[in-house]
Amino acid sequence: VKENIVNLANTRRVQIEDSLVTDKDSIKSFLHLIKNKLEYQISLARKMDLVEAVQEIAMQQDNTDNTSLSWLSSEYAEILKNQDFIRDEFKKRAKSLEYLSGIITDLYVDWNRLHSIDVKNKIPQLHEVILSNNFDNLIDLFIGSYYNKRS
Repeated sequence: VKENIVNLANTRRVQIEDSLVTDKDSIKSFLHLIKNKLEYQISLARKMDLVEAVQEIAMQQDNTDNTSLSWLSSEYAEILKNQDFIRDEFKKRAKSLEYLSGIITDLYVDWNRLHSIDVKNKIPQLHEVILSNNFDNLIDLFIGSYYNKRS
């Protein structure tokens, strides 16, 4: 909206002054709304990455000495036990993590564009923070870019 108004004013050679008041709590609130979905999708993707490796290790161990899977950590044993569910769930939601990441990226770019900050070079860093599943770092990245500019 801001860009359109400025462009219209420029074409008509009208000088305008704009000011914008944003509340950083709106960003926090929005991110809290999608936090659980994001955490679930990251966890599901991580488990999916581990399914084949854990299954192969378990098969090799079973083939050599026919012992139970008690040597496997509880997390990996659970992944092995629920591998069919994990695969089905991941197949159903294959694009969900990408979609949520896209929403957050768009919000990040738009939030900073409102404050006249170019963050295109920070998008890879944003994706790393999203996938690290550290919610506080994600909020700091959003809010920090604006408040660091003002300092």
